[in-house]
Amino acid sequence: MKSLTLLFIVFSTLAACTETSTSAVDHIQIHEARLLADFDGKSFSDWDTIYAQTEGGQLNTYAVSKKPLITAWNFLALNASPVQADDTQIITVRLNSFAEKKMQDFSSIRGNLKVPLGLRSGKRWVNFFPLLNPVTDRMTLRGLNESEVTSLQNYIDNR
Repeated sequence: MKSLTLLFIVFSTLAACTETSTSAVDHIQIHEARLLADFDGKSFSDWDTIYAQTEGGQLNTYAVSKKPLITAWNFLALNASPVQADDTQIITVRLNSFAEKKMQDFSSIRGNLKVPLGLRSGKRWVNFFPLLNPVTDRMTLRGLNESEVTSLQNYIDNR
């Protein structure tokens, strides 16, 4: 009987730790970023350097915080647009209260409203977008492909 209990505990732990249960959390992240041209070595010396190409083909260099501001864990719900001409979707995510407060504090600093935030999906930097208005309980994210949106929706529905 003890061996069955132990076996059940092991299988339960493995099932709880599968990659599918955390993949959206690990893969969808929003990081604070700055254009390298605006980079102040003293303030951002421990950030990563990222090269991203714009739709127009221009290569931009960003300094990106190593720690994300928020992740998929902070999303309570999402509303996705139909697939756009570039095969991506626009989604609006509703934030949990922790992320809402964190993003409101971040966006209350006037200088943070025009600096880019980096949207990351796995190892791919999807885009860099500025906050133009203070954050409420929702954020709009652009550039995720259909499979990433589906994975995120499944994560939100099943956590």
